[in-house]
Amino acid sequence: MQRLGQFVIGVAVAGIIFWIGWTSPSLKQCLQQAYYNNPQQPLQEYLTNLYGSLLGYRLCVGDLVQANGNGIIAIFTAVLGIATWFLWRAARDLVQEVRTAGSNQLAMAKTAVDAAIESNRLSRELFVSSERPWVLVDHVQAKSALVFDETGVHLDFDLTLRNTGKSAARNVTVEARLYPMSPSLSGPGDEKNAFVLSAEDSKTYVPKSRMILHHAQDETLQRHVFIPRKDMEKAISLEDTEFIIPVIIGSVRYEFIADNEFHYTHFMYTVFREPDGYRVGINPLDGSVPQKQLRLIRDLAGCYST
Repeated sequence: MQRLGQFVIGVAVAGIIFWIGWTSPSLKQCLQQAYYNNPQQPLQEYLTNLYGSLLGYRLCVGDLVQANGNGIIAIFTAVLGIATWFLWRAARDLVQEVRTAGSNQLAMAKTAVDAAIESNRLSRELFVSSERPWVLVDHVQAKSALVFDETGVHLDFDLTLRNTGKSAARNVTVEARLYPMSPSLSGPGDEKNAFVLSAEDSKTYVPKSRMILHHAQDETLQRHVFIPRKDMEKAISLEDTEFIIPVIIGSVRYEFIADNEFHYTHFMYTVFREPDGYRVGINPLDGSVPQKQLRLIRDLAGCYST
């Protein structure tokens, strides 16, 4: 489209120059004189002979230029201005194209960099997932009676950890707490579930344990968990019942040296009383529950790894 516009303007300028020259009285007079100075040659034959015409008209053209020099200079000045304008437009478009191309190249480069970063992240995650340690809670067993005293509820239990991953788990830390839960409590979204488990009010007597768990290694730890008496009484009063079903909630935190991050395995076990082979709730008024009657049942809703 731009080239077509330039061609049209060029043709128009050439037509104006030709029209000015052709309608010039001095040029017509010169042509007439040139014709009458050659009476033996017909005008049509004279015009068809380009070479002869150039020889015959060169003086006329020269006189025309000399007579209309200022006008011709003005025309060529206008032509030069138009050409300069087109040149400016071409330069402007070229700069715009360069900028657009540069922006596109930057966008492509950024896309390539982002893709490389994402690929590197996925490769790293794949490596970590395949080579990292995976510490699982393999077994939980009561090691004492469920004791009720003036301070609250106490329980000792064994926790067996197993590293099923390919690498060693370092700085392994186990934390566990005991919470009261009434057997009549429904799901967390139910409005009747007025008692909210409080991690701040629960306590654990055993300090944090740090260790290294190698590939395919098992390690059994003992923990002591405790429910403050006020939490137990609160759970019973809110549900208007004499029974509780304690819940052990804990987590295992360990570190993978390759990614320098901590990973977690969470676990949840419900404490039941089985006096005659069937599970029942625990009544604090009945006193402590012997170890042989306690059953710790895994709750899959609270067991997962990160």
